[in-house]
Amino acid sequence: MIRFVSRVLHAGLTSRSAILVGSCIVSQSLWAAPPSAVDDSRTMASDSRLTINVMANDFDSDGDAIRLVSVGSPDNGSTAANADGSVRYIPNSGFIGTDTFTYVIEDDAEPATRSTATVTVTVVDSSVTPLAEGDNDRKVAQVFESACGSLNSQTDDEISVGGSLLLARCEGLSQLGINNPELVAEALNKIAPEETSSQMRNSASSSRSQSSAVSQRQKLLQNGATGFSLNGVAWNGAASGGAAGEESSPWSRVGVFANIQREGGEYDKTGLESGYDYSGVVLTLGADYALRRDLFVGGAFGWTHTGVDYANQGGELDTDIYTFLGYASYFVGDFSFDVQMGYGATRFDSKRHIAYTDPTGDVDVTAVGDTSGDQFLFNTRAEWQWSHNALTLSPYVRLDYLNSNIDGYGENGAGGLNMTLSEQRIDQLTLAAGVQGTYAISRDWGVLIPSFQLSALSEIHSDRDAVTGRFSYDPDPNNHFDLQADSEESLFYQAGVGATAVLPHGLSVFLEYQQIFGYEHLTAYQVQTGVRYEL
Repeated sequence: MIRFVSRVLHAGLTSRSAILVGSCIVSQSLWAAPPSAVDDSRTMASDSRLTINVMANDFDSDGDAIRLVSVGSPDNGSTAANADGSVRYIPNSGFIGTDTFTYVIEDDAEPATRSTATVTVTVVDSSVTPLAEGDNDRKVAQVFESACGSLNSQTDDEISVGGSLLLARCEGLSQLGINNPELVAEALNKIAPEETSSQMRNSASSSRSQSSAVSQRQKLLQNGATGFSLNGVAWNGAASGGAAGEESSPWSRVGVFANIQREGGEYDKTGLESGYDYSGVVLTLGADYALRRDLFVGGAFGWTHTGVDYANQGGELDTDIYTFLGYASYFVGDFSFDVQMGYGATRFDSKRHIAYTDPTGDVDVTAVGDTSGDQFLFNTRAEWQWSHNALTLSPYVRLDYLNSNIDGYGENGAGGLNMTLSEQRIDQLTLAAGVQGTYAISRDWGVLIPSFQLSALSEIHSDRDAVTGRFSYDPDPNNHFDLQADSEESLFYQAGVGATAVLPHGLSVFLEYQQIFGYEHLTAYQVQTGVRYEL
């Protein structure tokens, strides 16, 4: 814009003077260019929110500062200007397609000038549920997307700090589904808490280990071994045939025993459960009393510690179980009848390692949880013993019942991926039939007694609740998933071999190895060692 201003100073001035005095004032606006707002385009996931730095590519050729003045309303969503000049766009729920909105910027010139640009947003269907592998992961994906939708419908003031963390994971996984859909399944598998199924499996296994240790003691009682025994080997040469019941001293009716075991195994990853390796130690201490030569009652205390390492650096689980068992044995000729009843208190400390990469960056968090539980167990066993010279064979049948409960708990440490998990419960009935055998071999240096055991087992009944869980920061408390565990095993086998070497001067050594076969996805073993010395 040009302004001409003429001033006549005196009527007597010459025209040349007038021309010199006349002035032309050129406004600075003649050279000030308006800012340039450049159109933008983005692609985003449906049912999510997108923050766009719309002025990132805008400029002013004069170098004047620019600022966002206003944002238009799109047809299929909503917009809001942020304090930093960016714009937040939220598509309508379920909308898939192309949406547009405009925005206006201005510079700081005097007077200010403005420019308008259009933002085009392509909203695509980025549902991660179809990309999940396995029933449990799909259930978690569905709940995850529902939680993301609930959070997207809230205003910034309504979203909690934890909700913001979960929303960030929503945006990251949605973008991963657009850019690298082949990586979504692995990310979802890391997020899903399938590791919780191993808690109940370890609890049931530990109860069987403690019961097995007591059964060893009951077997010794049938063979007439009283006094102290370690790992199934009699420490004192007790009276045979239950004759301790006829001793005058009450203490002669009492026997004590100890059992130490090391066990371990591997569970393969399945469509429902995470794979893992485990190892543990089992300690059992007990005492019994001979009411008669054919009837014994006793009690035992056991401690089991198991450590689990999940596959692919998925975390770890430490389990401690304290078990109290009461038992009784009754003998009639070559037959014996055993019964056990017990209670266990359990403690679990879990760490789920969640690590994957999405377009927002690396996700590397550990969800930490701890909980407790209890279990009730009952079993009974009938056995017949047949002997011929140095060979003894003992066929048997056994029935085990287990009721186990694990309290619900919440995780922490994983930001928006923390889970709240429900109580777990199982009722299980296992039937076993097998045979045990020993053979005494005399040698110059002592007596070698090799032994074997072979049994077939069936989990004839297993009523196990699904693990119910939800994302801790999901605003909808009723949005939850149910995780199923692998089904019970209808038929599997357990085999064991061992040997006792009775050496001069009252020294004996003991070794036994047992392993499970035919249990789908599971390989498990148990090793027992012991030393006996007669005082």
